[in-house]
Amino acid sequence: MITGNQNAAYDVPSGVVLDLMREAAAKRPGVITKVGLDTFVDPDNKKRAMNTKAASRPIM
Repeated sequence: MITGNQNAAYDVPSGVVLDLMREAAAKRPGVITKVGLDTFVDPDNKKRAMNTKAASRPIM
């Protein structure tokens, strides 16, 4: 379904996402990290899309 562009697919690294969930569960304000800056997951680059359907619907 991803390669056939039936569903939009995005690549999001799980490490920082899991760190953020841990901080939220502990009622702490969040995570600040340099991980992902200037890489394929940097929101400024908008290159997390894995297919053309996702590229037409960028996520922040």
